[in-house]
Amino acid sequence: MKVCGSNCLSLFVIFSAVRSSVSLWDPDDHGSGGITDATPLPINAVCHMHPDAKSPLNVTGIITFNQTNEWAPLKINISLSGFKQFPPDTPDSELLHGLHIHHYGDVDNGCVTLSKGSHFNPLSMNHGDIADTVRHIGDLGNIKQETDGTLHVVLYDSQASLFGSISILGRGIVVHAARDDLGRGGNPGSIYNGNAGPRLACCAIVVTP
Repeated sequence: MKVCGSNCLSLFVIFSAVRSSVSLWDPDDHGSGGITDATPLPINAVCHMHPDAKSPLNVTGIITFNQTNEWAPLKINISLSGFKQFPPDTPDSELLHGLHIHHYGDVDNGCVTLSKGSHFNPLSMNHGDIADTVRHIGDLGNIKQETDGTLHVVLYDSQASLFGSISILGRGIVVHAARDDLGRGGNPGSIYNGNAGPRLACCAIVVTP
């Protein structure tokens, strides 16, 4: 993947135009739940997390999404359990897990299909943090578990959206075993996927009342 340079500004102009489109994500797309232009505001979505078949841990839980309109930030409420437990004095760096929205959302065969697609990146950006200007739309940064193996956090994102032709509805989410280096690792993998390690669990984002 090429490092984003002078073309970034043009890409963000395109992003703004695409996000402002009145047409919502194709209702025939897998997992979208039939979103149409007539769908009442706000839009809510949910993702029920299931452990990856190859993971030694049983990470489960729920992620909910709420967005009041196409220009409002996306609220992401994450509540998970089943992470490895640590002593109370464990450094924060060991409690972080990369969280990504993936291009594919088919979890009928567990997390295998999601691994066949990269992070959701319709604008062809480099990998980064949720707060970065240059990032995949699917980059949600790191989430921090508690030492007792639980995790409760609320994120707000200004790039990922439930609206528009690049909506995240129907996509998948993966929580990883390790900390995401947020594109700052200095190697090719860093600007592609953040070197966040094996998959712990995954889910598909579907619309809900």
